[in-house]
Amino acid sequence: MTGVEYSSLQKVFRIGEEQIQVYIYRQINDNWRLHLVNSHGASLVCDTLFEKDVEALEYFDDVVGKTPEVYFPADPENINKEFRGINVSLLEPQYKWYRDIKSKSLYTLCKFDLVHKYVGLWPAQSLRGHKITGYLYRGDAPKWPHPPDGLFGAPDNIEVEFTVLPKHIDFYVENERNLRDSSYWQN
Repeated sequence: MTGVEYSSLQKVFRIGEEQIQVYIYRQINDNWRLHLVNSHGASLVCDTLFEKDVEALEYFDDVVGKTPEVYFPADPENINKEFRGINVSLLEPQYKWYRDIKSKSLYTLCKFDLVHKYVGLWPAQSLRGHKITGYLYRGDAPKWPHPPDGLFGAPDNIEVEFTVLPKHIDFYVENERNLRDSSYWQN
């Protein structure tokens, strides 16, 4: 993501065994935002905007730092302990492979539709605070979880970070990007 300025006030916070990375950033000429990413890749962009980066850090220390479990009440790694009878495999990203018709380049689509449908959780938010519904990667998908596009440690091969309804992603990939899934290439 271009036009993003990061504050030097980043920090790492722990909740028991859980590590939370605290990012403070802003779009150029915009207010500062607070973005929290846990060790499983779940993330949260706080709704509150800040005039100064130090105000964002103070907000984290005063509010979020005192009650972090409110911000990360559960995540896919521990969901099977909290929801008896849930098939944990439903919480994994759903992958599908595509090729570009002209260049024959490989793409991997990763969607999070099932996470939301079955347990109401969402694994990540974009830098603007929108729910990330999936990724289109050039080549193979990196190991999940990973930080959202634009944050340190995000994979270089993210082609598109989706925030649209998951049911619209396939339409976009096939019609707007003109990619064909693996079954097309077997014929």
